[in-house]
Amino acid sequence: LNKEIRMYKYIAVEKNTPDIPRAWGEGKIEIEAQLQCEIALREKLLGKLQAGCSVGWININRYKIIKSI
Repeated sequence: LNKEIRMYKYIAVEKNTPDIPRAWGEGKIEIEAQLQCEIALREKLLGKLQAGCSVGWININRYKIIKSI
């Protein structure tokens, strides 16, 4: 039998552009997916900082993590 494993998915979006996913995470349980998304978002922001982006743009409060449909 082929049992499909349900994976939870979460995305991080900027509050002013909620239709564009900026990072995402998946997991077998919801908290795992949420944490994977948060990790991906923080890695994205660290990459921007290391690439020379101004500190003013590195604001975690500009984003929200939501459950993906």
